[in-house]
Amino acid sequence: MPSLKLFAGSLVIFLGLLGCTPKVGSGELMDMRRVYEIRKSAEIVQLLEPVVGVGAVRVQVSAELTDRGQVAKRSAAVLIDYIRTTDSDGQVLLQPHTDENLQLLSRLIVGAIGFDSSRGDTIDIINMDFVTP
Repeated sequence: MPSLKLFAGSLVIFLGLLGCTPKVGSGELMDMRRVYEIRKSAEIVQLLEPVVGVGAVRVQVSAELTDRGQVAKRSAAVLIDYIRTTDSDGQVLLQPHTDENLQLLSRLIVGAIGFDSSRGDTIDIINMDFVTP
């Protein structure tokens, strides 16, 4: 059985789709924000993994919501693992992604989060070597 908080958040989102913008309490607002952040982070991972490889991307999306539950500002921090190749001696070589590739990834993220510079949205993409066990 769904919780009351989930129902309340779903109702606010549904009413928002209908053009109504009821004011929500801070608890529901935090729940809505967290659901949005988790969902958008997962969407970006699903979007980027076919390009950079499974497990080669880490994403944290954050959002600021108005007191009516609408997104006021979005930001995304994206870590991309280096490209790993093996030379003829079996040594693992690490190669950073090209600037062109990072720009392509940035465009994908812009579309995924509904980026709007006038709102103050930000995207940071960092290419780094992930520690592997």
